[in-house]
This record gives sequence, C-alpha cells and structure tokens, in this order.
Amino acid sequence: MRSTTGPRSPVASSTLSVLTTLSTITLLSACGGSDSPSHPPEAKPVAVACPAEVPATATCLGGRDSAGAYYLIATPKDWGGNLILHAHGGPDLAAPTAERAREDPRACS
Repeated sequence: MRSTTGPRSPVASSTLSVLTTLSTITLLSACGGSDSPSHPPEAKPVAVACPAEVPATATCLGGRDSAGAYYLIATPKDWGGNLILHAHGGPDLAAPTAERAREDPRACS
C-alpha cells in the first residue's frame, strides 16, 4: 500500500501552489476594490436664501444628501476658514424637511 503522508512530487506541489494562489486572488477580488463608487455621488449644494437670523452679508447654500438629510451652509462674507459644525440628531423623529435645516440657526443664535 502506498503512503499518502510522504513528500509530494514537485508537479503536485507546483499545481497546489498555483491553485492556492488562484483561489486567493479570486476570493480577494470578490471582496471589493471596485473602481465604481458604492454610493451615488452627492449633489452639489445650491444657493438658497439665508434665514433672517444669519447676517445679510453671508452667503447660504443648501441641499439634501443621498441619505435624505437636508443641510444649510452659511458662509460669512469675510470667512477666515474656521468651521463650526452643528449636527443635530434629534429629538424630532419625523421625516426630514428643508425647513428643519433652516430652523437650526434660529435655535443656535
């Protein structure tokens, strides 16, 4: 009876090595690394009227992201490059609206 635990022939070792490499490449390529984005690109913000609480010299942009959240960006005329981000998470559990994004400056002013 022939032993199956002995050393493999060079051909069998080479074949096993090639199959292992191909299997690894196939598994890794299935894990991602695609050139296409997994999320749609975000729409660019558009110019909107600033809320009354924002100084008249500011410029406002607004929009809605791909997750459905509305946002408002108010940029002062002489903006120095510093950013303060107000990101609310509640307590309102209702569907998002553009008006709620405009109410935030009122709550913080």
